[in-house]
Amino acid sequence: MARELWRTLNLDEFWSGKLGHSRASTDWAALLEVSVAYRLIAPGSE
Repeated sequence: MARELWRTLNLDEFWSGKLGHSRASTDWAALLEVSVAYRLIAPGSE
């Protein structure tokens, strides 16, 4: 459900244009999406 919301709000397109890949080829946009989904699931945890 979090992924559907992410795509409905066009956050994938918004962040992919602003976040690139690191030298270690880390996909920062995907990492951000997972982090946001985790906060939706467990908002009080770290």
